[in-house]
Amino acid sequence: MAATVTLEDIIALVRKFTGSPDSSQLGDAEITTEINNYYQNIMPLQIELPELKGTCTLTTADTEASLPLPDTTVKIYPPVRIGSGTSPTSYTIGGFYYEPVHFYAKHNGSETKGTPVDILLQGRTILFQPTASGIFKLVFSSIEKPTTLIAAGLILQDRLRDLIAISTSLAFLLRRRDAEGQTILVSILPLYVQTLKMLGIFADTERLLDAHSKSSQQQVIAAPAVP
Repeated sequence: MAATVTLEDIIALVRKFTGSPDSSQLGDAEITTEINNYYQNIMPLQIELPELKGTCTLTTADTEASLPLPDTTVKIYPPVRIGSGTSPTSYTIGGFYYEPVHFYAKHNGSETKGTPVDILLQGRTILFQPTASGIFKLVFSSIEKPTTLIAAGLILQDRLRDLIAISTSLAFLLRRRDAEGQTILVSILPLYVQTLKMLGIFADTERLLDAHSKSSQQQVIAAPAVP
């Protein structure tokens, strides 16, 4: 059984990496907020943990042509399975588009209603054509947002402890414009990503580093890279 760590363990590491041993320098609440921002909103886009893989199911209504992704879904993957009714007994595979030009070239602004056959992912909105003529289920494989890390109890496997602590620390160091501390952390971050790769977990090192170099408050996006 894999070892687990607590939120307090990660907070202690953040204090160590940022040189902030005293709560007057960095409060526990501030650190916890930044830990959860990374853990819930950024990490799932960078490292595809098996335990976060799930299924996203959307239900259309008559005359609907678009639906938002649920707040709990980080991103979705093709293909889309489309079924008719509230409890479909069979599904067909629909087209999955990332580029509007190809989606609209095929449907040419049609206002026809019927069974959706193609979807377009734009940010966190799914558009489909034809416009739904009733209730349909759109089913995708997905990465789901992990639950908030809290102070009580055992919270996650220790293979993620250092990665979360380093990434959270980077956010604080970027705000401080602490170039020396940032350089140290960026130099060792690939080591932890490589460790996760060795455990059989996909990680995109360049995207991970780029996320922190650009912004410590990166927003959730829905689309994975175009295959």
